[in-house]
Amino acid sequence: TTGSDANPGTLAAPFLTPQRGVDAANQPGDIVTFREGTYTVSATISCVTSGAAGTPIRYRGYSGETAVLRAADFGTDVIQVQASHLVFSALTARDGQIGIRLEVSLDGQNLVTSSPSDVAIEDCAVTDNHGWAGIQIDCGGGAAHAVPRGRGISIRRCVLQNNGVTEHHHGVYIDAGDDVLIEDCVARGNSGFGLHFYADKQQGYEDIVMGGHRPVARRNRIYGNGFRGNNGCGIVLASGESPLLTADEGWSGAVVEN
Repeated sequence: TTGSDANPGTLAAPFLTPQRGVDAANQPGDIVTFREGTYTVSATISCVTSGAAGTPIRYRGYSGETAVLRAADFGTDVIQVQASHLVFSALTARDGQIGIRLEVSLDGQNLVTSSPSDVAIEDCAVTDNHGWAGIQIDCGGGAAHAVPRGRGISIRRCVLQNNGVTEHHHGVYIDAGDDVLIEDCVARGNSGFGLHFYADKQQGYEDIVMGGHRPVARRNRIYGNGFRGNNGCGIVLASGESPLLTADEGWSGAVVEN
């Protein structure tokens, strides 16, 4: 938090702003490390450069320190991802509309050109965001068979806490994207659902592949959610293909054990 964006971005001479560090990571295998402190951003941190299979771009907190990325207002996402082969680890994303949002890329005609895949979020805290979710995954691609759907998103050992202000806001909201894994996480105190797996084709949008298929949630602790309105609970599986929910501990919902 005491660097300069004119610096070379080394440990001895770091950048100041998160976006400057993200922009400098433009090759597979690059690593962006955030030192101790709170980084307040007035604009969403945008991750648009992909790594490669086996050599992802990594964004991580410095070992033994706490790096907090927070939005300056509740109308701004903290992190937005429109790239693949990325790893986020040991970071806190808070006080935004959505903490971490994965979404499709659009062209000038507002058509989908790509969907994030193979993105890992590990050992992060996503808290106190006021929009749809702490983490929202919207990787549905475009018309059926036109654009590959995003797949291979994993959320491991994360804390998803105090997100949302209505019964329609959740810890994790999977709007679209296949083969999502949520493992060893804690989802507590979110205003709607702890985990919301959504999968459906909406009337009038039958050509759009909505939702997420083959989600896996296991060994999570999900409790104290759904304190706004009457619809909140621990886990919601709206629909989808071949879900696996195993040994997840839910309170303000049900214990799910398959």
